[in-house]
Amino acid sequence: PEFNGNSFYEFVSNEIESLKPKFSFYTIKTLKSHITKLQNFSPQLSFSDITIPFLKSFDNYMITSLKNCENTRSR
Repeated sequence: PEFNGNSFYEFVSNEIESLKPKFSFYTIKTLKSHITKLQNFSPQLSFSDITIPFLKSFDNYMITSLKNCENTRSR
């Protein structure tokens, strides 16, 4: 599928769909789970929003709000 926008979530959704035939159900489920966490943190996200400070803030959110351990956060 062709991507014509700036929405990170639109891009990722298209990419996950294209990966379904190549990866296991569980891999796709894990990818979707990570994207859901990101959407809960930042419902609207464009590529230009993804900066080092944003990533640090998201990591902090996973630590403090989600209580994710390092292994979960690094996936």
